[in-house]
Amino acid sequence: QGTHIACPECGADARFVSYRPCQVTTLMGDALYERAYYHCSHCQHGHCPTDAEFGLEDKYTPGAEEVISLVGATAAFDEGSHVDLARLTGLTLSASSVQRITESVGAEVAQRRAEGETFGSDEPWTWPPDANGKTTASVGLDAISVRQQGPHAEPAEGRMPLVALVFRDNAQTTKPAHRGARYVCGLVDLDAIGQQLRRECLAVGIDRADQVIALTDGGAGLEECLTTALAGIVKHLIFILVFWH
Repeated sequence: QGTHIACPECGADARFVSYRPCQVTTLMGDALYERAYYHCSHCQHGHCPTDAEFGLEDKYTPGAEEVISLVGATAAFDEGSHVDLARLTGLTLSASSVQRITESVGAEVAQRRAEGETFGSDEPWTWPPDANGKTTASVGLDAISVRQQGPHAEPAEGRMPLVALVFRDNAQTTKPAHRGARYVCGLVDLDAIGQQLRRECLAVGIDRADQVIALTDGGAGLEECLTTALAGIVKHLIFILVFWH
């Protein structure tokens, strides 16, 4: 380690003080490691740059954060912390810790998506043919209702996040490489979800498909959103009203 670094708070020199221990939570349990501690006499802030380098600012390893947030996104925080997480990893966290980590990861994902990032490989997909031999991609868009409760568990008005996806439906194969779906979701407006879906469609090479099937339930603005999102990148767009609706 160097004797000083540029202070991330004010830019002045932060001097090396000592190596200090840090306890972090990993998928294997708690671990202790020592890292260099620097102090800035100008703004009086202390820093451990290795924490940021390793992604340990919250004292959880990236792998632990990923599993905890997956549990938090698929089950109630209390159940996830005491049942699912314990069975999967042996970790014992409070419901509030699972909630905090899950919401922190969710906020980071939302920010990265808003900045234009996509998640997953950018390798173009091979689109399956339909009965007439035309290669076919599929997209969908809908709003879903999510029940809410107030801060004291009283009833509260629900919210309607938007969910969109691009997928390929190849009934002729069970190979995972020939199937696939990429989703975008959030409490955003139609313009924002359409822009996110467009980036995902471009990432998987939807422009290579002969035609695109668009599924909606006829909700207000959904067809217009998909039409705008796919403008200029698809050869032929066909809308289908889903059977249930």
